[in-house]
Amino acid sequence: MKNEKDLIRVCEIDTNEWRVDHWVCEVYEAQRKNRRIHMTYTKGVPNGTVNDEGRTTVTPLYLVKAWLVRRVQEIRKREALSDQLKDAKKYSFRYKKMNIERVPIGFFMKLTCRISTSGS
Repeated sequence: MKNEKDLIRVCEIDTNEWRVDHWVCEVYEAQRKNRRIHMTYTKGVPNGTVNDEGRTTVTPLYLVKAWLVRRVQEIRKREALSDQLKDAKKYSFRYKKMNIERVPIGFFMKLTCRISTSGS
């Protein structure tokens, strides 16, 4: 991760609900000795050999920490707006479906509108 956008993408942070306050990426080195182990166990007793190659392997380990802040005010505003839209739809006027017939006349178009009163 090189920047905050990578952090948001990799950790799948919902940016509508959370804001990244700050974050830290640290690198540590882990070392281990190279050795080949040929071991078998018979009734819990180990039997085999360990060959030490005399080298060590260094592996980088990454630690990423992120402090997130919930967008409380934005969420409350979004929910209030959603409630207002639901109320507006509930009390809004509903128009009946209009059947429009289009008839081309030369360079013009004649539109004939018939409003059905049966509600269909």
